[in-house]
Amino acid sequence: MAVELLDAAHELELDLLQHQLVRAIQQTMSQASAMFWAEKLAERKHHQIRGSWMDIVDHHVVHFLTRSLPDQLQVFRQPHQQQQQQQQQQQMPSAKDNEVVFKFGSYSTIVQSQTGIRPGMIELAHVYAGLPLQYMKQCLEYNDLTDMVQRYHLALQVIHCREQMGKSELMVVLRFQGKEEGSEISILKKQALRADHWKP
Repeated sequence: MAVELLDAAHELELDLLQHQLVRAIQQTMSQASAMFWAEKLAERKHHQIRGSWMDIVDHHVVHFLTRSLPDQLQVFRQPHQQQQQQQQQQQMPSAKDNEVVFKFGSYSTIVQSQTGIRPGMIELAHVYAGLPLQYMKQCLEYNDLTDMVQRYHLALQVIHCREQMGKSELMVVLRFQGKEEGSEISILKKQALRADHWKP
């Protein structure tokens, strides 16, 4: 019903009504409604159906999925916790059996592997795994979601969840681009990594 109202407001150029509807969507955004709108928007984009309200709702959906929901689930470390972890890392040059070491030049960071992942991250991974592909990629590749190492762990969890759903066409690629450019995470289809498709 909300989609039909938004389309009608757009067609009849009822800007005030459209603004009020979009604001209501933003204020009542939840995990369930974000999933609903992600699916609706992805379907409309696939069929090249446009509306002036779509970009605004799209922004609210992505903001909820990458900022509000992770905060609600307490998925990622807060800045003061990250600083404490960095201080601990300087005193811990080697990793334990349940930890993974990522090396960036002369800098190493130690993060917990599967056994140390927060419950909130598992829940967020299940949410992302159920999103339309374009929204899943957009969320995981969003640089401001969290730091690169935590985002990489989340991406691995999402891919694992999708594999349990019978969707094993994707993989996570961690690209190192040098000191100035930093690193980035990309979600790619496995066939894109063949020699004739790979573009580093």
